[in-house]
Amino acid sequence: MTTQKPSIVLIHGAWHTTAAYRTLLDMLEARGYPTVAPELPSGAAETPPDPPEADIRCAAEAIRTLVEAPPQEGTGAGSGNQVIVIAHSYGGTVATEAVAGLGLRERQDRGLLGGVRMVIYVAAFVLQEGAYLDMYAPIETVPWCEYQGNLKVFSPGRDIGAVFYPDLAPEERDKWLARCTKHPKVCSFYTPKTTSYDRVDVAYVFCERDEAFPLAGQKAMVQGLKERGVQFREATLDSGHFPMLSMPEALANLVVQFIQH
Repeated sequence: MTTQKPSIVLIHGAWHTTAAYRTLLDMLEARGYPTVAPELPSGAAETPPDPPEADIRCAAEAIRTLVEAPPQEGTGAGSGNQVIVIAHSYGGTVATEAVAGLGLRERQDRGLLGGVRMVIYVAAFVLQEGAYLDMYAPIETVPWCEYQGNLKVFSPGRDIGAVFYPDLAPEERDKWLARCTKHPKVCSFYTPKTTSYDRVDVAYVFCERDEAFPLAGQKAMVQGLKERGVQFREATLDSGHFPMLSMPEALANLVVQFIQH
């Protein structure tokens, strides 16, 4: 009997699509990990009436589909399906609630097989109950973006490429900026209705050169959760906000290390 590797669900961040994560996903697929990366509806051409809730439903459905799928042939009857979630940036807000009720230990307690084994946060917002993203990155302290109507937009005259991708070449910065989508303001003020990081294993990848969510903010947020008893496995990359673009192999290596150990 062969051992089935867990599937990976990637929850992407704001203003971006899964295209920015394709190289990382391909590297993980090449190592034998099936991957799924749903496109969050908040960035669609037609904004849903409840953007953050729609994102959470989308992510939860992608995870649930994998968890409840029949085991692949040759993996052993009733082996269950384990899932690893990778959450980047705003995707952390989404994943923290979407995973609730689908954790491996939670499902075992209910007599069910399979579930989410770990959430790996990458420069992500991991919100405590009662908190929201704008509390950790207040708009008045973030000079490169602003609120306009129902949207959170890039501030005119700012070098957004240097914010998101300081470790990419100028032409690569321009390429990914050209692919950016809109992002609803309400997503920055969403408070999780429930959390999951006290019921599944969690890891955090800090990004030292991050200009979008600076390292000090990442550290303070994680420390606040650790003081409440949440136990993180931690690693650090010498990257900007998008290590999946600037150093995908290093990030893939970390993901595999977290999974295997």
